[in-house]
Amino acid sequence: MHALLLLAAGLAFAGPAIESVEPPAVRAGGGSFILKLRGRGFLEGAILRLNGAERPTAVIGPNALTAMIEGRDVAETGKLELRVEIAGPKGVELSPPAILRVESADSGAAAPRDAGPNPEPALERVSPPIVEAGGMGVTLKVFGSGFTPDSAVRWNGARRKTRFIAPDKLEAVIPARDLAQPGGAWVSVRTPLPGGGVSRPVRVTVRPEDMRALDKPRVFPNPWRADSHMGMPVVFDRLSKRSRVKIFTSTGDWVATIAARDRAVLWDLTGASGASVPPGAYVFWISDGRKQIGGKLTIVR
Repeated sequence: MHALLLLAAGLAFAGPAIESVEPPAVRAGGGSFILKLRGRGFLEGAILRLNGAERPTAVIGPNALTAMIEGRDVAETGKLELRVEIAGPKGVELSPPAILRVESADSGAAAPRDAGPNPEPALERVSPPIVEAGGMGVTLKVFGSGFTPDSAVRWNGARRKTRFIAPDKLEAVIPARDLAQPGGAWVSVRTPLPGGGVSRPVRVTVRPEDMRALDKPRVFPNPWRADSHMGMPVVFDRLSKRSRVKIFTSTGDWVATIAARDRAVLWDLTGASGASVPPGAYVFWISDGRKQIGGKLTIVR
């Protein structure tokens, strides 16, 4: 979003840069703390890397971010390299390095403060673990521990709309654009600072739609009765995305052909002319180009 604004304003995007680090030095062995960085080009999703390792990062704006530094990172004296990584207009970009000094306890360096109350999220499983490409989107249930109302589910690193259910359960809306192509995605949970962090990822498989077998379609109501079902269509569901339903009279005369939408067909009991069909027995064939299943349907008026 920040990159788009810069481009829209006609400005060249120079990539991320760190201008100041607060605190610039800490005492060795002082425990975990929150590091504040100021600079430029900090796009949403920016990551702080400390000696090349990712640390939980919260972007405050294009000129500021915070990150959680663990106690083990500053257990010994020395210099730590800081870089900010972004997915920018030119792909993945890294800022020039900045330094965080870890000094001895008698050096006068700042004592790190506790990172705060947010627990670290742990992701155990998601449901469903397999979704189909080309779908209309899905609500993903995420199970684990340490979730807070500020926790967010991420799909391949990108935040998705998340609803907090309980400390061990979240729900996230995965839109259709995420399911456009078969393959897979990594799902993780991120809780912001103070504390918090990013869970280990769990793989979700996005399988090709044509792997869905046309095995047991359902047709209801059958029989359709005017005294009970007036105003209701006949529903053919549990279909594959490319299914078509062809309907014939019992003597073989064609009545209608309907393509599936959202893996279902709704027949309003009209023929090609738009007129309601008479009562009687009908034959249907469901085909998805690979398999064909037939059956009988009765209309009682």
